[in-house]
Amino acid sequence: MAALVNPIRPEQILAVLVVYGEAPLATQSWQSLQATEAGKRLHWLIYDNSPGSAAQLQLPENIRYEHHPDNKGVSAAYLRAAVVGAALGAQWLLLLDQDSVFAPDWFEAYTDAIETDPNTKIMVPVIRHNQHILSPAPWRWGRTWTSKQTPPSTFSLQQFAPINAGMLIELAAYRAAGGHLREVAVDFSDFAFIYFFRRHFPTATLVNTTVAHRLSGAEAASYQQRLQRFEMYCRDGLAFVQKGGPRSSILGWMAWRALILSLRYKRLGFFWVFSRVLHAL
Repeated sequence: MAALVNPIRPEQILAVLVVYGEAPLATQSWQSLQATEAGKRLHWLIYDNSPGSAAQLQLPENIRYEHHPDNKGVSAAYLRAAVVGAALGAQWLLLLDQDSVFAPDWFEAYTDAIETDPNTKIMVPVIRHNQHILSPAPWRWGRTWTSKQTPPSTFSLQQFAPINAGMLIELAAYRAAGGHLREVAVDFSDFAFIYFFRRHFPTATLVNTTVAHRLSGAEAASYQQRLQRFEMYCRDGLAFVQKGGPRSSILGWMAWRALILSLRYKRLGFFWVFSRVLHAL
């Protein structure tokens, strides 16, 4: 019997790495993937949202660098990648942030997954932070909840939701589903994408590999920093609602976050921000 040929090759994948405030080639995602032969053979789009001047990089032809100091968010980066990928003739998009560490056998794990489910349109790894599974995580009451159990190898996107990092998406399916919502720039970016993607393609395939991930937003922050971050969260949540997202769930979690932050900082500014969301509806 002839040996099975891998259904995807690295050259068919455009990896889009979104960076902010860090040298692109120093990021964990870049270094862990470039340490593998498959990672070197990918097409790459480095989408740099950092302020200031563009990074000065000497890159081979399969790696494209774009500097966007106006920082339109991660959704804009992934939409741009779909355009670049189509021009290159890529068949798959690999979504990356800067804080993920991939295992040396990551590519073999993805090809095993597609051999198990040749019709899959989206594959996602297990994303862990410490002992908790961040993705794909159970979806209940309009949000995901960390878990210690993984979903089945083929799972419903109504029941589990993945985060952006590590998603491998068929480019044709990505475009057919409309891609990410540009207006939902950062917060809710992945959930808004999946919310509409699952209407077209209701299942996803689990990749038998674990990606370590640093959880953003966990660091200590001043009141003004946290207030500014909450304003961004509400901006994106409002955009998601206005685009047809689950209104009651999103508003409920906004209100809950405003309460928790108000108690933590003993300031009412978070509720003033939330009240502006209500007035905008």
